[in-house]
Amino acid sequence: MVLAKLNLAIQPTDPSSFVQRTLFGNTNSFCLICLIMFVSGCSRSESISDQEPEKTLKSSPKIVQQDPEDTQIFGHLENSSEKSQKLANVPALTIRPATQTELGPEIQTASLEMTRRMPVEEVPATSGTAKWDLEQISALMTESEELVSDDSEVSESTRLARIRENNQRIVSLASHAISITHDQPDQVPQFNAAVHSLMEARFQLALQGDEAALQELYNDAALLAKQQPNSVAAVIASGTIVRLAEKLALRDEVDSPWLSEHVRQAKLFATNFRKEEARAIVQLISAAELCEERNIILPAIECYTVILQTFPESPFKERIEASLRRVSLIDRKLTLEGPTFEGQPIALKDFAGQNVIIAFWSSKSHEFANQLEELNQLSKSEGYAVIGINLDSEPQDYQEFMLSHDVPGKHIFYPVADLRGANQPFAKQYGVSKAPSYWLIDGEGFVQATALSLKQLSKLTTEKSITVEN
Repeated sequence: MVLAKLNLAIQPTDPSSFVQRTLFGNTNSFCLICLIMFVSGCSRSESISDQEPEKTLKSSPKIVQQDPEDTQIFGHLENSSEKSQKLANVPALTIRPATQTELGPEIQTASLEMTRRMPVEEVPATSGTAKWDLEQISALMTESEELVSDDSEVSESTRLARIRENNQRIVSLASHAISITHDQPDQVPQFNAAVHSLMEARFQLALQGDEAALQELYNDAALLAKQQPNSVAAVIASGTIVRLAEKLALRDEVDSPWLSEHVRQAKLFATNFRKEEARAIVQLISAAELCEERNIILPAIECYTVILQTFPESPFKERIEASLRRVSLIDRKLTLEGPTFEGQPIALKDFAGQNVIIAFWSSKSHEFANQLEELNQLSKSEGYAVIGINLDSEPQDYQEFMLSHDVPGKHIFYPVADLRGANQPFAKQYGVSKAPSYWLIDGEGFVQATALSLKQLSKLTTEKSITVEN
């Protein structure tokens, strides 16, 4: 590690200028870009099965929280009496080393794409300079990307070992670049790019089971937040922690400590970097949706509440309020009624005594069509009632799908065009925009779940209810 005390005057960021100010002035330098998905694209993919946590986990030693040392890359603490304090609170957990396909983060790919589009300078970088370090990092990241997508006969273990070696080299190169740019005001973009590269390399090493890299990632992020709380580098580091927590929460079991850590880090990011509004909101929504999928409701409510309190003027306020209404329905009695396509009324109260699955669906959803077998089994063999809420805009689409598929249950479809599609009243009131989405209502009309996954839906054939954690 390199001793480097930060004294840079780095200005706070805002969503509109973050990417621009993280690019390099030199045309052959490695470019840093931080992708922010806007809320319209932050929902998880249509395939629920792709998001299920993997079952097989290999045990590894628990992470031990270490005290900071003077040799930390981002410098020692100004008050030596503070050295005994712990900088980061890292969950104790087991880490399953990542597979080859799990080592391709979007930010790295975007950075490489930007680098390839840049013109090449005639004068090569001099060895030992930050520019040279960053060019070497770019080359190593390109090689790792190729290894990730490699479909040759080379074994996956060999490719993973090479990717790990590349990331370890990136850590060394980025550390050197940081040591020679941290006190140079005209090299702030290079410094930020080196920080990004360091965090990204440690992110991937942590995914491969390197707990030392995980601890260093947390410690460096904590030091940056302490010494330069409003800097671009601090945003990069904190955002990397959020991404890592989410990645590990998705890979781990339902009761993983990384789920609560994902929520905690997303909330901290929103509190510490309020000018990063778009990114903070996306991260909080992602954390809330993952909690809702796993029926852990209170943290989901917290995430949506933090958005409304921290960003009260957000353009996504209505959507967040609707989502908060949805997750707040758990263990509450629901009222639902509406017309069928033929004009007959449907009401949830008509199914008193039966467990009811409310299915939000669209004729354009291949996933819904593929799940009809499970729905039919639940309806015909297990006694579940199905109430469908169709999200199509055109009556013809609804009719054709019903004629060509065996769709169980009764379905709400409004004759008035203004009440169909994205304007479907019930779906709009509770922020349901994804099809399919499944809710579970018990025989007394109380909501048990508002984000049933395919795995949970399949389990209903043997379980008449699912566990709700508050």
